[in-house]
Amino acid sequence: MTLVFTPTAEAQFDHQMAYSRACFGEATATKTFARIEGFLGNFTGLARRLIAVPVPGVDKAVTAPALADIARKLDLSATSRDTLDEAFDAVRKLDLDPPPRILITGSLYLAGEVLRENGTLPT
Repeated sequence: MTLVFTPTAEAQFDHQMAYSRACFGEATATKTFARIEGFLGNFTGLARRLIAVPVPGVDKAVTAPALADIARKLDLSATSRDTLDEAFDAVRKLDLDPPPRILITGSLYLAGEVLRENGTLPT
């Protein structure tokens, strides 16, 4: 199944690129988005769904909606949520059989937050 890249999503992506260019310059913004596309492209055909979330306490990052937009451009089924709890609730509602393996990637800060929340943070 291929999701349609809507004009709204295109506008959000364009806004995120404009913001990145203003903050970091054209070359850095373009490289950043190209690296994200390259990384996410590895999951095409492997991942059933991508749910992007912001990293708590990190303001200078690509937004979760922009990450979902990039994934959809690569034909990955993608959405965004505002928090990890909302993302896990969304996964539970999918009622997938077999239950999905969940890969938390892209940020050690985010992975650390997950470990902290489930009580498995290494000492």
